[in-house]
Amino acid sequence: MVKSLIGRLFSTAGKSAVQWTKGTGSYVHSLGENCRLATRGKVGERLLPGAFTNCLTKNTVFQLPGSKVKIADLEKAGLFKNNPTVYVGRSSSNHAVLTDAMVSRHHLQITKTGVNPPTYTAMDLGSTNGTFILEI
Repeated sequence: MVKSLIGRLFSTAGKSAVQWTKGTGSYVHSLGENCRLATRGKVGERLLPGAFTNCLTKNTVFQLPGSKVKIADLEKAGLFKNNPTVYVGRSSSNHAVLTDAMVSRHHLQITKTGVNPPTYTAMDLGSTNGTFILEI
């Protein structure tokens, strides 16, 4: 199974949000129309393992070792149709399986957090060689 996650996706009054738990406290951050307070992804940035990068669009492209992953391609393949969260890696248990040996078995998690407009969060799952943002 995929490594344990820091946050979980849930819905409040029809709006998507992510809830993080830190220490003994927790807080909720609404996504979609209110991305200015979130940890926003930047081109060239390496995703921090275990930390969510928010406010990504379907045009976001990730660089994994030997592979590029574009959210729009995952959408076209219908991977978000029945699952708000898509896992990417070498293992056959992932939704998107990559064959490059430098890609970790469970490398990247992408969660659809908003519908209109579509927004996404991403988290590196502790991969050995990292995940970088090429385009947003």
